[in-house]
Amino acid sequence: MSSSKTLDEPLTYSTGDIIHEDDPYACALSSDVLSAVCSYCISRGTSHSCEKCKRLHYCSKRCKSKDRVFHRLECQVLRALGPEDDVLDEETRMVIRTLDRFIRERQSHSISEASFFSCTRTIYDLLSHIEDLSPSEFEQAKERAETILSIVSPFVFTQLEEVMDILQRCRINCHSIVDHNDFHFFSRGRAVYLAASKTNHSCVTSNEYVQIFNGRKILLRAIQDFRIDDPLQMTIHYMPPTLPYESRLRRCLNNYYFICSCRKCVWQARNPEPDQAAGETVAEIEQAFEEYHSSDEWYEIGTKLLEKVKNLPEKNFYVYWLLIQMQPTCFELGKYKESIEYGIRATNGAESILSLEPLFHYLCQAMVKLGWNKSSNPNHGRFAETYKLTKTLYSITHGSNHKIVQGLRKMRGTWWAKGSDKLYSFFRKQDPVDSQRVDDVRDGAIEVQ
Repeated sequence: MSSSKTLDEPLTYSTGDIIHEDDPYACALSSDVLSAVCSYCISRGTSHSCEKCKRLHYCSKRCKSKDRVFHRLECQVLRALGPEDDVLDEETRMVIRTLDRFIRERQSHSISEASFFSCTRTIYDLLSHIEDLSPSEFEQAKERAETILSIVSPFVFTQLEEVMDILQRCRINCHSIVDHNDFHFFSRGRAVYLAASKTNHSCVTSNEYVQIFNGRKILLRAIQDFRIDDPLQMTIHYMPPTLPYESRLRRCLNNYYFICSCRKCVWQARNPEPDQAAGETVAEIEQAFEEYHSSDEWYEIGTKLLEKVKNLPEKNFYVYWLLIQMQPTCFELGKYKESIEYGIRATNGAESILSLEPLFHYLCQAMVKLGWNKSSNPNHGRFAETYKLTKTLYSITHGSNHKIVQGLRKMRGTWWAKGSDKLYSFFRKQDPVDSQRVDDVRDGAIEVQ
């Protein structure tokens, strides 16, 4: 059961403080990264593999040993597959790992607990919303559960109702694991967290804290000094907050069975957004992102699609989506000036410090490729201010000793004089992300090392 009590005093946090961290109850990597990413700590590098199934890989013997208990049933299932069979999809492996731990703990009468401040949670506290499924949704979930049951039944005793219950708990409560230790912020898989699942959704971006992943751990980290009376009121995003209101409404209802009543949704419900892409164009953009394209293909596709939405503001979700794809595409093709242009435009659509960081990192990289980090270059001042702001952002969210920050230091080349305020103004346009910290950096209240 879930238990909670009221905190007697407000909690106070300083910039960089870890507010909360949680290990996963179960996690599974995406199938396309199984050979390149450690299945335990989610870092790149796979020098060791499971000798039995030969499907999962690890960065060290230590990670391999730690994952053994969580991989037990999954390993048996994977070994039953033929050598030519495709590896099981991410959701199936996620459910198998969750089911394995659930059955093991139930049999040993040792149910895992995790605390989110005053609230203690177990797997039984995760909502399944089975009662809210439509008849067609119920049949789809039942069919999926039957498939998983047929896979695991040779190795463990369970029933259809139990598999379906675990399937739904995973679907409602899983998080996409983002590799925040790599500046690309790639998605690596999905995980279920007991404590972190207590955090509710809001489409409003907090300017006090961020949700970030450190390998398999999920963290809430302070990005400025603040105090809070009730930490259970802290919220995260269940979906991109930049999505159009109607899209967010559908996702909330279809995936999580509630209607968001945050102040952003209330405002947009009463004041419909005037600048929207045509339905056919939206479908074309979504289709482009569902398919694999080479960099050359993306450059051609993105250029054409951006022309179709040229009259929409850069904060429009679909324009922003294209811009953040075109920035790395141009960088990979050696079109560094275009990469910079797309990156700067994309900052107008970014709503959080985490969405800004990859944009600024690519800006720094492109500027280095163009030699702007050299003091003799006429654009050196632009690089200097971009570098300083990028380093400040990552230092806030990751810590000043993080490898991304260390990598940034190698970019700076010869030192520089203070540049103009242009990129600072880009950051201040965001609503309402951390503009005070930018002022503090400029005014010297925060030291940039």
